[in-house]
Amino acid sequence: MTIYGALSVGIAGLQAQSSKISIISDNIANQNTVGYKSAVTDFQTLISRFSTATAYSPGGVIGAAYQR
Repeated sequence: MTIYGALSVGIAGLQAQSSKISIISDNIANQNTVGYKSAVTDFQTLISRFSTATAYSPGGVIGAAYQR
């Protein structure tokens, strides 16, 4: 794994966590607003393209939001 691959996996994890915290804070801030539908976040794994004995392609994670 290259240093770029290791950093990009870490950044993907931080971005997914940031997305989840953002959605949770929106739900808290708007809980008493008329007509607001709360959102839920799920983490989804990103599959890498290839992985061989000499080259490793890291995957990642993404935070996906949907309405309840």
